[in-house]
This record gives sequence, C-alpha cells and structure tokens, in this order.
Amino acid sequence: MKNKIQLGVVGYGERMHHVLRYLCKLHHEASVVGIVDPRESEIHERDASLTETRLQENYGPDFKNLQFFSSLKEMLGTVQIDGLLIGTNCNTHTDIAIEAMSYQLPIFLEKPVSITTEQVQRLYEASLSYQQEAVISFPLRMSLFAQKARELVSSNTLGRVLQVEAYNHVTYGSNYFSGHYRDFEETGGLWLQKATHDLDVISYVLGSRAKRVAAMHTVHEVYGGNEPAGLTCDICPKFETCEQSPFWDYLHRSGDDVMPNTKKLCVFGSDVGNLEDQGATLIQYENGAQASYTQNFYVRNKPARGARFIGTQGMVEFDYYTAKIVHTPFHSRDRVEIKVEHSDSHGGGDPYLVHNFIQIIRGEAKSKSPLLAGIESANLCLVCRTSAEQQRFLEVPPLDALG
Repeated sequence: MKNKIQLGVVGYGERMHHVLRYLCKLHHEASVVGIVDPRESEIHERDASLTETRLQENYGPDFKNLQFFSSLKEMLGTVQIDGLLIGTNCNTHTDIAIEAMSYQLPIFLEKPVSITTEQVQRLYEASLSYQQEAVISFPLRMSLFAQKARELVSSNTLGRVLQVEAYNHVTYGSNYFSGHYRDFEETGGLWLQKATHDLDVISYVLGSRAKRVAAMHTVHEVYGGNEPAGLTCDICPKFETCEQSPFWDYLHRSGDDVMPNTKKLCVFGSDVGNLEDQGATLIQYENGAQASYTQNFYVRNKPARGARFIGTQGMVEFDYYTAKIVHTPFHSRDRVEIKVEHSDSHGGGDPYLVHNFIQIIRGEAKSKSPLLAGIESANLCLVCRTSAEQQRFLEVPPLDALG
C-alpha cells in the first residue's frame, strides 16, 4: 500500500468538491497537490473562511502544499501525480480525458464522457492505446440497489429477464433550465446529463449491450419560451405569480427557513437551449431483454428514481428515494424487502467509486465503472436523442463502427 497518494484535479466544481470529500475522508494517505481551474481566486476566497479540519477533509492532509496551475501539462511537469480527477464542463471532458490518457495515468472522469458522436468516436479510439484504468462517475451502478439487482439477474434467480421498467422523476428539474445546464452546447441536453446514469444501470444489471432504440421527447413544451434572455427572477414583474419562481416555491411548497435563490435565470427565457422537458425510450438489448425508460423534469413533490427487472421466475425492483429493494419470486409466497439506511441521492454509490479509484492507483483492482461503460452510455444517449428528434427506430452502432 502506498504511504502517500498525490492527486491532481482538472476542474474543481461542486461535483468534484463532493467527490474529493468522500475520497479524503476514506483515504487519509491521499492529498490533492495540484488543481487546474480558471476560478483559482474564487476557490481561494472560499477556502479562506474554512478551518484546517475542513480543508483537510476537502484536500487531504497535505492541503498546505496545494498548488494551482494553468494547464494539465504544466501541473504534470511540476508535481508528481498518482491519479487524476476530471470535473470540467461536460463539453471538454473528451479532450481533457484524451490528453490525460496520453500520460497513462489512472483517471476519475465525470459523466457524460462525451456529448457528441464525434467525441465518442475520438475517445473510443484513444482508449485503444490507454494502458491504465479509468473510473467513470457512475455511482448509481455502485449502489446497493444496482448491486443486489445485478446479483439476482446474474445468478439466474429471476430466470430469464425479458423486461425492464425504469424511471426518473426529477422534482428539482427546473434547476437544469435556470443555470448553466441550460446551455445545450455545453451539456448536450438531459439525455446525456441524466439518462446516462439510468441507462448505464440497466446495461450493468443486465450484463448486456443496447442494440436498438425508439425514443421520444418534448422540447420547450414546459420550459423555454419568449421571456427576455438573461432575465432573472429577482427583477421579473411576475415574481409573485409565476409558479416557477422562488417566491412561489417558498410560499406554497418548501417551508424552509431560507428562500431559494432569487437571482436564478428565468426557465421561460428565450435563451434556454434545446433541453428536453421529458423523454421516453424503448431499448432492445443484445441478450433479448426489452427496457422502457422515462425521465421527467417538471414533476413536483413526488420524487422517484428506480427500476424493475422482470424475469420468468421473479422480479426485483428498487427506488432510490424510498430506499427499498424488493425481490418477488413468482412461484412461491416468499417476498424479500430490504430497507437501505442512510442512502444519499446517488444511492450511496459515491464512496465505493472513490475507493475503487484508490485501489486502482495502488494496483489492487480493476475499474468497476470502466471507461468503455462511459463511452457506451454516451453513445446510447446520443442515439436516443437522435431517435427522438427523427421519430424513428435506430440501431445502436458498435463503437468500432463509428466514424
């Protein structure tokens, strides 16, 4: 076991902040020694108010030696790095990952790994000469929910799984239309931002690759509109009457001590990109299973995210919000229900992901959320999006057939 593990970070945003807190709490031998992020002054300003205990939780015991750099090349030429974490804007994931892979470093890469088919192709081609291991940020597959379902499917306890029903009802969906996610060129839309997790779980549990899809979605039926670009709620004349405003949310729904951000961008603005209000897809897998998946971004007060895997001998179903796993055999009176305590929004999978990353750096394990899974998921999401736009069935091309 390494006595000291030195980590580099490219893109230290909110998600990477949480990932590193899990990592540094679990592995005290690990420290962040280098960060590449143009918001250096903003990060320094925030950190100035933190205690040494909190800084150690954020960056590890060597936090005082942390340095900022202008590029990955500069960082790797200055400090010794054992592993690299990438949490930049989504449209840059592919380019930075390809650059990092050329150094043959273990990588922790945020999803989606790519947001265009051209990026998927380039990343796949680069992966062929990558001799290290990467961990893709798919915590849902590492959750007890997905692990238990995979165990029941792979052991043939459910018989032959022919049908899957999966869903994600996002009660905070308006957030994607009132912040940087609304920039379609940066994010690629909500198939890539949200469905990538759920579709990865289905493929992971089934142990099979998607073969064909038929998808639908709506764009600008609920969000988007003709309000002025850049309009924020705090200066909007409809502040007290709009059901999407923080005022309405606080008065009628939240009951919290603090009103939500009043300066959020209008979800009906003309500058809202082509993000999906909701979407649905049918997927046929190579092993013969058929899946349906729906995601919705305008539901309120009733969050739900989970799946049912229905085999010829039984069914397993789970929901991350109710935190329950239920196994129902079809030919007996047995019914097993597992209640998962203290599960976070990702089903408790994040600690397992970062532990796996450290195991890879130590040379103790292979990736449990490998690069190819991230590339396959991005590819599938892009095919779903195209199918919805073209309103027809589409084959999911093998990665080696792209181009």
